[in-house]
Amino acid sequence: MRLNGTLLAALTLTACGAPPRPPPRVAVLPIEAVGAAAPEAPQLRQELLAAIVARTAAVPVPAAAVDAAVDAAGPPPGVPTSAPRRCVRDPVCARAVGGRTGADQVLGLAVASLARTHVVSAHLWRVDQDVPEREVNETVLGEAPALAAAVRELAPRLFPPSRWRWYRSGWVWAGAAALVAAATTAAIVLTRSDASGGDVSAPLP
Repeated sequence: MRLNGTLLAALTLTACGAPPRPPPRVAVLPIEAVGAAAPEAPQLRQELLAAIVARTAAVPVPAAAVDAAVDAAGPPPGVPTSAPRRCVRDPVCARAVGGRTGADQVLGLAVASLARTHVVSAHLWRVDQDVPEREVNETVLGEAPALAAAVRELAPRLFPPSRWRWYRSGWVWAGAAALVAAATTAAIVLTRSDASGGDVSAPLP
């Protein structure tokens, strides 16, 4: 039985699947916090960045680059230039930040706190969309440690592991390598058979 080389290559590609999708680059905006959580905003952002690195496959853009992109975006029309830009719910600002930083996604987080009650609102934007790809809105009760823990838990919820991490499994690549090796061996045998004018057949059981 002879196999055409093009057909063999097609079978190999089908078995191995498409190349793995690279992990997304995400720009985490400065957290917009009001009330009791306002002084904690920079630390909460660091907690969120660390959780994204530790618990997801997403790659955060350096915070300094994101801050510079937010400043470059400027205030929206009709707002004094001295006012800070609010990007958490603004798709125009999100796309501008994503474009300047080379990010695939932009994550904005707002926290409104009153005593021990914190309202958390997260928006994950794709740079090519006008509506959030994912949103999380929840109320957290407790002191600052409870709020920080809730912010850390946002990372796996916004970046589900199953979407990005399948290609990290060793057995996937081991299986793909075995398939490629088998296909290469078959190609060599079939090529030699064609050169000698013979057929390659498998013995009957």
